[in-house]
Amino acid sequence: MDKHWDKVDNFRIDKFMMLVRHVISEVFSVLKLSHYDQITWLSDFLSKFINAPLTAQGLLLQLADVYIVELGKTDD
Repeated sequence: MDKHWDKVDNFRIDKFMMLVRHVISEVFSVLKLSHYDQITWLSDFLSKFINAPLTAQGLLLQLADVYIVELGKTDD
């Protein structure tokens, strides 16, 4: 990935980050339908994801950026 990183255009990165936002939104929708009974798997996943050693933290920063916004949209 590092070898071809300079050839990745911003449009592809933006599409991937939009996919991440959509997945987070759908996760919150499913949790809301279950009345937040199954929230432990999300908290386990997020704690493993946050504590894992990452070489690039763009995905973690995107998750932190959209987490509260998408939760607010879902929990109206």
